[in-house]
Amino acid sequence: MLREETAALLKRWNYPFESLYGWTFKGDPWCDDVAVEAYLGNALFVIYQIAEVGMGKYYGRVAVLFDHEHPTLFLACKEGVVLFPNIRPVVTPDGRYMFACFYYGVLIIDLMKRKFTGLKLDHYEDSVCYDMQPSGDTFHIYHKENGKSSVIIPERLTWHEGPGEQENIETYFQPYEQAVGKLKPYWL
Repeated sequence: MLREETAALLKRWNYPFESLYGWTFKGDPWCDDVAVEAYLGNALFVIYQIAEVGMGKYYGRVAVLFDHEHPTLFLACKEGVVLFPNIRPVVTPDGRYMFACFYYGVLIIDLMKRKFTGLKLDHYEDSVCYDMQPSGDTFHIYHKENGKSSVIIPERLTWHEGPGEQENIETYFQPYEQAVGKLKPYWL
Protein backbone atom coordinates (compact mmCIF):
# COMPACT_ATOMS: atom_id res chain seq x y z
CA MET A 1 0.00 0.00 0.00
CA LEU A 2 1.46 3.35 -1.03
CA ARG A 3 1.70 5.44 2.14
CA GLU A 4 1.25 9.23 2.10
CA GLU A 5 4.91 9.99 2.87
CA THR A 6 6.14 7.59 0.18
CA ALA A 7 3.57 8.85 -2.34
CA ALA A 8 4.67 12.46 -1.75
CA LEU A 9 8.34 11.60 -2.29
CA LEU A 10 7.62 9.65 -5.46
CA LYS A 11 5.53 12.48 -6.85
CA ARG A 12 8.27 14.99 -6.03
CA TRP A 13 10.86 12.91 -7.89
CA ASN A 14 8.68 12.61 -11.00
CA TYR A 15 10.32 9.43 -12.32
CA PRO A 16 8.49 6.82 -14.43
CA PHE A 17 8.46 4.29 -11.59
CA GLU A 18 6.11 2.03 -13.57
CA SER A 19 9.14 1.25 -15.80
CA LEU A 20 10.73 -0.65 -12.88
CA TYR A 21 10.29 -4.40 -12.90
CA GLY A 22 7.47 -5.48 -10.60
CA TRP A 23 6.15 -1.96 -10.06
CA THR A 24 2.42 -2.30 -9.66
CA PHE A 25 0.36 -0.20 -7.33
CA LYS A 26 -3.22 -1.31 -7.18
CA GLY A 27 -3.88 -0.42 -3.57
CA ASP A 28 -2.87 -3.92 -2.43
CA PRO A 29 -3.41 -3.85 1.36
CA TRP A 30 -0.97 -6.78 1.76
CA CYS A 31 2.01 -4.92 0.25
CA ASP A 32 3.87 -1.96 1.66
CA ASP A 33 6.36 0.53 0.24
CA VAL A 34 9.11 2.68 1.75
CA ALA A 35 10.99 5.65 0.29
CA VAL A 36 13.82 7.57 1.95
CA GLU A 37 15.37 10.70 0.48
CA ALA A 38 18.97 11.79 1.10
CA TYR A 39 18.69 15.54 0.60
CA LEU A 40 22.42 16.33 0.72
CA GLY A 41 23.25 13.46 -1.64
CA ASN A 42 20.30 14.23 -3.92
CA ALA A 43 19.26 10.56 -3.85
CA LEU A 44 16.11 8.53 -3.34
CA PHE A 45 16.06 4.94 -2.03
CA VAL A 46 12.82 3.05 -2.65
CA ILE A 47 11.83 -0.40 -1.42
CA TYR A 48 8.57 -1.38 -3.08
CA GLN A 49 6.10 -4.25 -3.21
CA ILE A 50 7.12 -5.36 0.29
CA ALA A 51 5.14 -8.45 1.17
CA GLU A 52 5.34 -11.06 3.91
CA VAL A 53 6.24 -14.36 2.23
CA GLY A 54 6.67 -16.41 5.40
CA MET A 55 6.28 -15.85 9.09
CA GLY A 56 8.50 -12.85 9.82
CA LYS A 57 10.16 -12.95 6.37
CA TYR A 58 9.53 -10.19 3.87
CA TYR A 59 10.35 -9.81 0.22
CA GLY A 60 10.58 -6.62 -1.82
CA ARG A 61 12.28 -4.81 -4.68
CA VAL A 62 14.84 -2.01 -4.46
CA ALA A 63 15.55 1.05 -6.60
CA VAL A 64 17.96 3.95 -6.05
CA LEU A 65 17.76 7.21 -8.00
CA PHE A 66 20.01 10.27 -8.18
CA ASP A 67 19.30 13.89 -9.17
CA HIS A 68 15.88 15.12 -8.12
CA GLU A 69 15.67 17.64 -11.01
CA HIS A 70 16.47 15.04 -13.69
CA PRO A 71 15.98 11.64 -11.99
CA THR A 72 18.21 8.86 -13.23
CA LEU A 73 18.21 5.25 -12.16
CA PHE A 74 21.39 4.39 -10.31
CA LEU A 75 20.60 0.88 -9.12
CA ALA A 76 17.60 -1.43 -9.12
CA CYS A 77 17.00 -5.07 -8.26
CA LYS A 78 15.99 -7.28 -11.12
CA GLU A 79 15.15 -9.94 -8.55
CA GLY A 80 13.46 -9.22 -5.26
CA VAL A 81 15.40 -9.25 -2.01
CA VAL A 82 14.61 -10.83 1.33
CA LEU A 83 14.07 -8.16 3.97
CA PHE A 84 13.75 -7.87 7.70
CA PRO A 85 10.45 -6.57 9.09
CA ASN A 86 10.24 -2.78 9.22
CA ILE A 87 13.23 -2.29 6.91
CA ARG A 88 13.99 1.36 6.35
CA PRO A 89 17.11 2.66 4.58
CA VAL A 90 19.19 5.06 6.67
CA VAL A 91 21.19 8.15 5.72
CA THR A 92 24.24 8.85 7.85
CA PRO A 93 24.13 12.12 9.81
CA ASP A 94 26.83 13.69 7.61
CA GLY A 95 24.78 12.85 4.50
CA ARG A 96 27.62 10.93 2.87
CA TYR A 97 26.33 7.36 3.01
CA MET A 98 23.00 5.61 2.73
CA PHE A 99 22.61 1.99 3.72
CA ALA A 100 20.01 -0.72 4.11
CA CYS A 101 20.33 -4.01 5.97
CA PHE A 102 18.81 -6.94 4.14
CA TYR A 103 18.55 -10.54 5.19
CA TYR A 104 21.74 -11.50 3.34
CA GLY A 105 23.80 -8.40 4.09
CA VAL A 106 24.19 -4.64 3.94
CA LEU A 107 23.94 -2.42 0.86
CA ILE A 108 26.04 0.75 1.25
CA ILE A 109 25.85 3.71 -1.13
CA ASP A 110 28.49 6.44 -1.11
CA LEU A 111 26.25 9.38 -2.05
CA MET A 112 29.09 11.80 -2.77
CA LYS A 113 31.08 9.46 -5.05
CA ARG A 114 27.92 7.81 -6.41
CA LYS A 115 29.23 4.31 -5.86
CA PHE A 116 27.85 1.31 -4.01
CA THR A 117 29.02 -1.86 -2.36
CA GLY A 118 27.50 -4.80 -0.57
CA LEU A 119 28.66 -6.78 2.40
CA LYS A 120 27.45 -10.31 3.15
CA LEU A 121 26.73 -11.06 6.77
CA ASP A 122 27.38 -14.77 7.24
CA HIS A 123 26.51 -14.70 10.91
CA TYR A 124 22.85 -13.75 10.73
CA GLU A 125 19.84 -15.71 11.86
CA ASP A 126 16.18 -15.44 10.95
CA SER A 127 15.34 -13.55 14.12
CA VAL A 128 18.30 -11.15 14.06
CA CYS A 129 18.54 -7.65 12.62
CA TYR A 130 21.58 -5.43 12.23
CA ASP A 131 21.96 -1.68 12.44
CA MET A 132 24.92 0.09 10.86
CA GLN A 133 26.37 3.37 12.07
CA PRO A 134 29.37 5.39 10.83
CA SER A 135 32.11 6.41 13.20
CA GLY A 136 34.90 8.46 11.66
CA ASP A 137 36.30 6.45 8.77
CA THR A 138 34.76 3.14 9.80
CA PHE A 139 31.35 1.52 10.01
CA HIS A 140 30.06 -0.33 13.02
CA ILE A 141 27.53 -3.07 12.43
CA TYR A 142 25.44 -3.70 15.52
CA HIS A 143 23.76 -7.00 16.15
CA LYS A 144 20.42 -5.82 17.59
CA GLU A 145 19.75 -9.01 19.52
CA ASN A 146 22.93 -9.20 21.59
CA GLY A 147 24.43 -5.69 21.19
CA LYS A 148 27.75 -6.89 19.76
CA SER A 149 29.48 -4.77 17.15
CA SER A 150 32.00 -5.37 14.40
CA VAL A 151 34.08 -2.78 12.57
CA ILE A 152 34.23 -2.43 8.78
CA ILE A 153 36.78 -0.20 7.04
CA PRO A 154 35.23 1.32 3.87
CA GLU A 155 38.56 1.37 1.99
CA ARG A 156 38.65 -2.42 2.16
CA LEU A 157 35.32 -2.74 0.39
CA THR A 158 35.03 -3.12 -3.37
CA TRP A 159 33.02 -0.16 -4.69
CA HIS A 160 31.04 -0.23 -7.94
CA GLU A 161 29.59 2.31 -10.34
CA GLY A 162 25.80 2.25 -10.50
CA PRO A 163 24.82 0.15 -13.53
CA GLY A 164 21.83 2.38 -14.26
CA GLU A 165 19.67 -0.63 -14.96
CA GLN A 166 17.97 -3.47 -13.16
CA GLU A 167 20.34 -6.21 -12.03
CA ASN A 168 20.70 -8.76 -9.28
CA ILE A 169 22.48 -6.64 -6.66
CA GLU A 170 23.23 -9.66 -4.49
CA THR A 171 26.02 -10.59 -6.93
CA TYR A 172 27.88 -7.43 -5.87
CA PHE A 173 27.97 -8.40 -2.21
CA GLN A 174 31.40 -9.46 -1.00
CA PRO A 175 32.16 -11.79 1.91
CA TYR A 176 32.45 -10.23 5.34
CA GLU A 177 35.98 -11.57 5.87
CA GLN A 178 37.17 -9.89 2.66
CA ALA A 179 35.76 -6.55 3.77
CA VAL A 180 37.67 -6.52 7.02
CA GLY A 181 40.86 -7.73 5.33
CA LYS A 182 43.53 -9.33 7.48
CA LEU A 183 42.52 -7.38 10.55
CA LYS A 184 40.34 -9.43 12.79
CA PRO A 185 37.17 -7.49 13.70
CA TYR A 186 36.82 -6.72 17.35
CA TRP A 187 33.64 -7.27 19.29
CA LEU A 188 32.53 -4.84 21.95
